[in-house]
Amino acid sequence: MASRQWLFKSLYRFGFVPWDGHPLPKSLKDLVEGDGANAALTAGKALDIGCGTGGTTRAIARLPGRRSVGVDISEPMLALARQEAERAGLPARFIRADAQMSAALFDLTA
Repeated sequence: MASRQWLFKSLYRFGFVPWDGHPLPKSLKDLVEGDGANAALTAGKALDIGCGTGGTTRAIARLPGRRSVGVDISEPMLALARQEAERAGLPARFIRADAQMSAALFDLTA
């Protein structure tokens, strides 16, 4: 596990994050908002584990009635995520933690 953390921290340090900066995948958007054949999920909260700079976390928070929590190990990336969410006035929170931790440790009610 330590080698995986080192790998991600190194990639973040050099700014090589090809998994970041993409729009919300259509399949996820269809799941949350409904796609004509299926009803939208009821409003609520989402947990984005390994959120990076928080693009998906913020995209979900933009949807009506949604709040989201992003979790990542990189504090510099979370700082960027927090700045963007605050700038956009979105109900998103970001927590620094190892994604291997149990989801039961996160308080999603706040």
